This record gives sequence, C-alpha cells and structure tokens, in this order.
Amino acid sequence: MANVTKVKVKFSSDLSPDKILDDATAKLVGETVKDMMLNLISKGISPVRGEGKFKAYAEQRLNDKTKYPKSVKKKFPGKKTRPVNLSLSGELLKKFGWWISKGARGLGKTTWIGFKNPSKRTKDLLETHNEGRHKDVPKRQILPDFSQNEELAVSINRKIVEIYRKRVESIINKANSK
Repeated sequence: MANVTKVKVKFSSDLSPDKILDDATAKLVGETVKDMMLNLISKGISPVRGEGKFKAYAEQRLNDKTKYPKSVKKKFPGKKTRPVNLSLSGELLKKFGWWISKGARGLGKTTWIGFKNPSKRTKDLLETHNEGRHKDVPKRQILPDFSQNEELAVSINRKIVEIYRKRVESIINKANSK
C-alpha cells in the first residue's frame, strides 16, 4: 500500500535533467499538483485516472440517523451527503503535501505528492479510503498506485507536461538569445 506517489516525467532530450528538473520547477509542480488534487477531492472526484466521482453513501445510510453521515451531524454540523469529499474533520487532507528529493542517479529533482512519514492514524485513514479496507467504506482512491500502472488524472498530467514544456522552452530561448 503506497502512502505517497511521485510525479513521473518522461522525456527524451539532449538537455540536462539538472537544468530541466531544477528546484523552482519541482516546487511549482508540487504546489500545482497538490492544489489540483485537493480541488478534485473537494468536488468528490478522484485525482486518479479512470476513478471518476467518489461512490455515494448507501441510500439506507442516508435515512438512518444512527449511521454515518447522519450520525456525525452534531459534531460536524456542516457535513453534507454530496459531494463525498473526504473532508469530515480535515484530519487526513491536512497532512497531504509535497516535497522534493534528488532525482534518480542524483540527476535533477523528484517531486513527491502524498503523506510524508504518516502516523498510524493517517495510514489507517488513507488505507480505508484509498483501498476501501473498511467493510462500510467503499474505495475512494486519492493516490494512484504506480505498481498497478495507475496514473494521476489526465488534467493533472497535462498540467505537469505544460509546466515542464514551459521550462524546456525557457531554457532553449535563453540559449538561443546568447
């Protein structure tokens, strides 16, 4: 079970990875991807390609005040039944973030998105939602599992490509202006 996902960038070029995958670009990718993922989640949409909207609460739950989501109305009066956005207490999504590490073979940077050094509680919440490990909670995936060839949503991947395309263009334009 993955508690983080990394942003994959594939390119074929004579340009140095250290020039393209610099700190500023890695930071921009991290901030942008995190914001886009949280925006989708807030609308009840998975940021994982092909997952679509999060599964709704079962109809029988909506009419029973002893079952979630109605059972938490006193503690969380703003809780709505739609969209299902994983933001009840905010505990899980507050810990969602990004960070940068050195790239493969020490070249460039790798931007990581997810939960760095998650607590047991965060891991439990993530597994409950990301994998549907609780019998009463359907799978509501927020991180792709690259070992299963899953990807981020198309809109997020397009934005990542756009950021790196602009970075490569700026390097080329700078080189051509000399």
